[in-house]
Amino acid sequence: MTDYAKFRTLPLPCIVVPQVNEGARNQALKSIGAGLATSSEVASYLRISGRSLPMLLAEGKLKCNRAGRFAWADIWRDLWQIPDVPPSQYGRMKASLLTTVEVAQRAGVSDRSILRDGKRKTSLYGLPRHLQLSTRLRRYHPAMIFLWETGESLEDWMRPVRTKSTQRRGLRVVNGALKPP
Repeated sequence: MTDYAKFRTLPLPCIVVPQVNEGARNQALKSIGAGLATSSEVASYLRISGRSLPMLLAEGKLKCNRAGRFAWADIWRDLWQIPDVPPSQYGRMKASLLTTVEVAQRAGVSDRSILRDGKRKTSLYGLPRHLQLSTRLRRYHPAMIFLWETGESLEDWMRPVRTKSTQRRGLRVVNGALKPP
């Protein structure tokens, strides 16, 4: 009998995959975090061109590590002021942002109306906060727009929390956007 034939006659070990409860899974995901994104993934998330991303880096709105990767948790904390995203919401938060044209189509108004409404102190349409990435780039989060469309209020974890990192850099939040003082 050859070695291969002996090997084939050996019984297969019983592989048991342990069941992990949801609490342990969430704790593990929280310690791992949402992961890292490449510059192309961040550009796709923000719906901007690759040429606009270095501009955001130069303004200090985004930070990357030495390998050129961006932590999703840092993006959500620095841009949206959401310090703790629940692990079950990572996929929802990674969805590409909506442009003013897409929000206008969903609201049934022109995109100029959405732009004007974002400049007002109190919104006529009651739109959720947005990101003002530059004078011409405004983005809305699809999860927040969905809650707005259904008439629901923002979930507690989605509410902005002013963090020390934004205070330390001297930036202030104006209508959901980070602005220099």
